[in-house]
Amino acid sequence: VWNRRFLLAYVYPDNMHPADRRHVGDQARGYLQGLASFFVDHFSVNPVTTHGPSVSKVRQLSVAAASGLKVPETLVSNDYDEIAAFLAKVGEGCVKPFRMQSWGTKSGQYVATTARLRDLSGLDRESVALAPMIYQAFMPKAFEVRVTIFGNYVCCTRINNQHEGPGATDSMR
Repeated sequence: VWNRRFLLAYVYPDNMHPADRRHVGDQARGYLQGLASFFVDHFSVNPVTTHGPSVSKVRQLSVAAASGLKVPETLVSNDYDEIAAFLAKVGEGCVKPFRMQSWGTKSGQYVATTARLRDLSGLDRESVALAPMIYQAFMPKAFEVRVTIFGNYVCCTRINNQHEGPGATDSMR
């Protein structure tokens, strides 16, 4: 793989609100880096591993599935019809950004994280097409686990307060 340059430029539509540009640009970069992370197991000139694939949600899903972990049915897309069909097939789904993003408005601070989604009603095609996202079949949480590794030392923590409210889907305002 010849990875000469990883270009992350994005042309924004004229009618996109300026406050949304950073979020949409970050989602596009996350998508491109997710695609590139699939090449980490191949010989590379300027390997993608130097770009931090461990933070790529697409790579994390791939490694989790290859390791035998149960991974929900997943679609990465910005195609309205494809996403609508996926949600109709899985019943209840959720949508996740490639990267957590926050922005402020007059009414408060907002963070884009995981949100439950049954269908695309209320969303227009153009908004969905602006940035690819990760769509998955919704799986209720029993708990969360955080694993931190320092050299040979492994520390695991179980988080139990994730059954209701914002923590149930990671969505927050």
